[in-house]
Amino acid sequence: VAEWLIYVADRTLHYWRAGPGTAEQPRHEFYRRYWRTVLPIWFAALGVGGWLAWSRLPGPLFVEGVAVASGTALYLAAVHLAPGLLRHTGSKESAVAVLFGLGASLAAWPGVHTTSDVLAILLFSCLCWMNCAAIDDWEHGHELRPSVIAAAGLVASLTLLLLWVE
Repeated sequence: VAEWLIYVADRTLHYWRAGPGTAEQPRHEFYRRYWRTVLPIWFAALGVGGWLAWSRLPGPLFVEGVAVASGTALYLAAVHLAPGLLRHTGSKESAVAVLFGLGASLAAWPGVHTTSDVLAILLFSCLCWMNCAAIDDWEHGHELRPSVIAAAGLVASLTLLLLWVE
């Protein structure tokens, strides 16, 4: 639910910032057309998800989740209220990768005991960055960045090494 909430917030804020008549990708176009329908569903999901997190998660995990959510809110504010702040190539993708990697692995952190555990989470974050960068390149009609290809080779090599060592 959290990932969907973040994605919808980002797409809707993108539309509101760009305004009507802006040429967009299909994923932007959907939220341009249907944001009024999606918004009440978004608020309902936020309320139910927030209540479930507050009532069911252990206290420390809930607090850590709030910290990641705060980082995500700062990211959304930076992207949509001060778009020049993350204008450098790869900055947005890197921020998304770190936040998604942290959020997706948050429950696993108490069980992280080895360098391999940390490396697995870092490799996952790298995959998140590669995905964001590849989508950005594809949507803008660019060739895949050499850094994405290099990262893919590094991730594959380190993953094989982790599998072999463990």
